[in-house]
Amino acid sequence: MLINNINTEVKLTLILLIVYNNISCESQNTDNKINCFQPNLTDTIFIGYDPININKVNSEYDDYNSYVGYSLTMNHLLVFSTNRSSSGNNFDLISYNLVLTSDYTKPDTTTFRFYIDEDTKFCKILSDINTEYNEFGPYLQLIDFTPENHSSEDRDSIILFITRDAYGNQNILYKKYSHMTYNSDFIAIEDGFRQSPLINSDFDDSYVSISSDFKRLFFCSNRKGDFDIYQLSSENNANIYNLLYNDSTAKSESIYQLNSNKEDKCPFINWNIMVFASNRDGGFGGYDLYYSKFIDNEWSEPVNFGESINSKFDEFRPISIDNNVMIFSSNRPCGKGGFDLYIVRITNIR
Repeated sequence: MLINNINTEVKLTLILLIVYNNISCESQNTDNKINCFQPNLTDTIFIGYDPININKVNSEYDDYNSYVGYSLTMNHLLVFSTNRSSSGNNFDLISYNLVLTSDYTKPDTTTFRFYIDEDTKFCKILSDINTEYNEFGPYLQLIDFTPENHSSEDRDSIILFITRDAYGNQNILYKKYSHMTYNSDFIAIEDGFRQSPLINSDFDDSYVSISSDFKRLFFCSNRKGDFDIYQLSSENNANIYNLLYNDSTAKSESIYQLNSNKEDKCPFINWNIMVFASNRDGGFGGYDLYYSKFIDNEWSEPVNFGESINSKFDEFRPISIDNNVMIFSSNRPCGKGGFDLYIVRITNIR
């Protein structure tokens, strides 16, 4: 009888261990084990070279395709797509503040820290942006203070780019807002969102990013089959917005140095460095994150960010803050569910 009881207890213990290993972040699968750590984001968190789940903004649904606006006050607007409001169906935009508490512009700093705060400004225009369709890839850009617009009403405005699939395929839309300072509201100065044949086609076109000199606009499209990264260049060295708001014969061109025979998506440029996602051969599985440098008018061979950032799952829509901090999306295990947003240092690519 005692032996039978012992055997029963042993069997029960083994069963519990197997179940625990199947559901726990401390399972026998050690792939990207560091990413199982979810800190309490009620406090200020150190940003290291291992990705951190931004669990204060993530949900059990898909949270991805983010944008972080530049700010001299270190209070950055964090906007991203999520399908939490529809319990996993349509994607809308949602906003928070990402507050960096150190001088992240210095590559030698060891005090990269952040915390999440409530957004009280951009959230006021979300009802003007979100629809019954999917909204992806937000991107906000100040209009350049150039001589031609210095005295015009556009000099204090920004343009919001989004991707929406209202017509069956993804289209890039844009709209101007007035927004003078961090503490001011976003006020629409156009009635509705526009779109341009210079960047849109009958296929999927998405994820705008604009160079720091306002002369080049990047996006991705599957107009030739697989997704590739494209560039729209300004004419006569003019501001790129002149092309979008005026008649132009400019054409978007595929950037062959960045593209492969697989999917290359989600370009994001910060100064001379492009980060993007690709499922090209040679990665760690699914979509990986890559970077390329623009040197002497040429893009360098794309470099994989490596296994400390990439996983055997999907990494998507990378964005960088002064090329020192990167936020990206991933559906790796031990997140809150679906795709989650992660933050990591990338100073070593400068």
